[in-house]
Amino acid sequence: MIKWLRRQKRLMQKYYYERYYFLAKVFPPKVPRRPLSFLPDGFAVNSVANSGVRVIDNFCSVAGSSYLISRACEVAGDGALSAMVFNATHQDPVLMPLLYRVSMLTGIPLNHAGSIEVGLVPDKLKDCPVGKQQPRNSAKPCYGLHVFLTDEGELQFPGLDIGIAAANGRAVLWPIKASIGAETPQPVAVYSSTGSDNFWVARITLYAAKMFEPDTIVELVPQTQKGVALGASDVLPVGTHYLRDTTNENEVVR
Repeated sequence: MIKWLRRQKRLMQKYYYERYYFLAKVFPPKVPRRPLSFLPDGFAVNSVANSGVRVIDNFCSVAGSSYLISRACEVAGDGALSAMVFNATHQDPVLMPLLYRVSMLTGIPLNHAGSIEVGLVPDKLKDCPVGKQQPRNSAKPCYGLHVFLTDEGELQFPGLDIGIAAANGRAVLWPIKASIGAETPQPVAVYSSTGSDNFWVARITLYAAKMFEPDTIVELVPQTQKGVALGASDVLPVGTHYLRDTTNENEVVR
């Protein structure tokens, strides 16, 4: 009898520990889960004390930063300081993973994101406020995201008396509705004392309502894609090595 009671106790404990797993089947999450493969290498989230501001290193890869800059130059043309590289009417599927990451960080569906604006902050604008995107409806902004696309510049929060230095691919996320005392923290992009006279940034604002309907969501999950043979020029991650000489064309790497 005692053994049976102990067995029942362990079973109930097991069900209790797995309660959220079963509840998720009955009440599906509003924000769909995304595979971790959408996160680039080195992705790390750091909170700035209790301010609500979060600094995300490697939010965007170096290749992604280059693509954003080249795309902005292509869309804006010569002489323009900024361009919308993603919006409701012109959706770039290559940039969709950026919205996946914002959704994963905030718990807000990706279709609540406004346009992705990429701009060049010139030297003549010593204090350049991070632009607020104007939504098509009266949706209330919830979060702001600022992504550095170069290693120059700085993002400051005067109300919090803090500054965040630039790093290629580093993002800063903050709740727009949060307030410190009587002042709402409004970020201001300014130049750092070193680096280039110009720097590139990308900006995204998340709203409380749906802002667009995705044309297509291509789930490019590397774990589900068919593998290809490795070549001698392939770079392997730390802890991975070739078992035999890679000059053999019939080499099989496990």
